[in-house]
Amino acid sequence: MVADRSAPRLATAFTAGAVAAAVFAATGGLALAVLLTDARIASALADLPDHPWWMIHRGPAGRDGPAWAVGAAVAAALAVALALLGARRLAKRVAALPALAAGLFLLTVAFECLRGATALLVATDRSIAAALFLSRTVTWARFTGLLALLLVALHAVELPEQRPAVLVPVILVASLAMAASVPVDRTTFLAQLTFRLGDEQGVWFVNLVIGALVPLSVVAGAFVRRDARHARLAVALVLLLAARDLLFFGLLPVRLGLGLALLAAGSALLLDAIRRGYETREARGRTPAGESSAR
Repeated sequence: MVADRSAPRLATAFTAGAVAAAVFAATGGLALAVLLTDARIASALADLPDHPWWMIHRGPAGRDGPAWAVGAAVAAALAVALALLGARRLAKRVAALPALAAGLFLLTVAFECLRGATALLVATDRSIAAALFLSRTVTWARFTGLLALLLVALHAVELPEQRPAVLVPVILVASLAMAASVPVDRTTFLAQLTFRLGDEQGVWFVNLVIGALVPLSVVAGAFVRRDARHARLAVALVLLLAARDLLFFGLLPVRLGLGLALLAAGSALLLDAIRRGYETREARGRTPAGESSAR
């Protein structure tokens, strides 16, 4: 009954998320158009240092790297919008918590389009405060997406199901606190179109620990529930974690293309795993006793 009452709200949330992702994609598309047509802005971003992974620094990324990064972010936002529209079909079939957390993760990927606007502010010497705000917003979205995946994974180990109204705001506030507490080096703007974080080791460690907990929680859930179908969910989460790194830090077309492919495959597998893994339990709860005994 609870799932039935929450279904319309869940479908509305997915629709709103898809619209928001499309708006982010449009914003990133405008920034990409400027990067491709304004030679002065492209030249200003050509000498930015390439920082592909935590604590790995390279020389200038070149003229094309930032444009590839923004283009990949736009493509990812469009893919996410389509995935969220497809997720509306899950509203009446699964528990609200894992579906909503999965949708939240997908939406956070679209926030990467803000890197394009951040780059324009930096390249044109506009408001540094606005650029820092956008960069911190991207960092907040990344933490939120990581915690949302962890919430999906924890559901596999019998986390109480009907708490989305409490748990989702909690991870939003927690990720906001994490992003706000990380110092930012406002003097170093990276080719990944974000400001360099002042405590890279701390952020790397947090990402490593939470990223490891995500698939391990699902594996633990497979043993707790004695359900091998959770292996599909574990694979989906690993693909999405890999896609995040490739899309967030990649500048080369091959890496970005691989990240987009993993995002598309992981998103489809995630939604299918949630449908297969949680639909059966919800269906049993709604099945009349007579029908259940007839089976």
